[in-house]
Amino acid sequence: MSRCRPLVFLLLLGLAGSVAAQPPRWSLAALAIWRDIPYRQADSDLLVVPALQFEGERAYLRGLRLGWRAAGDRALGLDLVAQARMDGYSADDSPFLSGMATRQRSLDAGVAGHWRGAAGDLEASVVTDVLGRHRGQAAHLAWAWPVRRGPLLVRPELGLRWWSASLVDYYAGVRPGEARPGRPAYRADSALIAEAAVGAVLALDRRWSLFGRLGYERLPSAVTDSPLIDRDQALVGLFGVSYGLR
Repeated sequence: MSRCRPLVFLLLLGLAGSVAAQPPRWSLAALAIWRDIPYRQADSDLLVVPALQFEGERAYLRGLRLGWRAAGDRALGLDLVAQARMDGYSADDSPFLSGMATRQRSLDAGVAGHWRGAAGDLEASVVTDVLGRHRGQAAHLAWAWPVRRGPLLVRPELGLRWWSASLVDYYAGVRPGEARPGRPAYRADSALIAEAAVGAVLALDRRWSLFGRLGYERLPSAVTDSPLIDRDQALVGLFGVSYGLR
């Protein structure tokens, strides 16, 4: 349900970059991203953007997520996180959205835990809106199984996202004053979104790497029942090249 603005894809770099076993302290990347947007009459986007990543002993910047390891280590730990939420739209993004009030980006903050072991990588997070825009909460649970073959690392992923009713309603709801013929008022409920993805990183040498990620989301009825949404799935693909500065 995200708008395809350049900054949103920096988050995907963090997801793709996280498949590397020991990422450089600083790295720069150029990436191309395609997303199939589920809003009615909205076009899919293809963008090429730069990105930056940082990994320190405790602090890190992974795309749109800034984190601080409050407890534990890279294998098992609890982080304090702040991450930009780039979902939203303006009325000129689609003819069908004409007359809709702009749905703004926001900033979510909370905690994230991770465990990495022989059975794979398990990650979970709970965040809340700190700017008072969607005024909701979100939770994420994901499991990944990294497989390394020489310079190639492949990371299949399965996950679930929970969005509170106020979060879903902000981005998929239609307020009474926004209702039009063919676009009735709609108040959304909370949603559980299933997702699957596969990411890969190919190390060309000690500094240069190629990476890619293909993700799929299955949208539940709380989202698809909205008159703004015309499909029950969302796809996103990413491909890029990165250079380690350290």
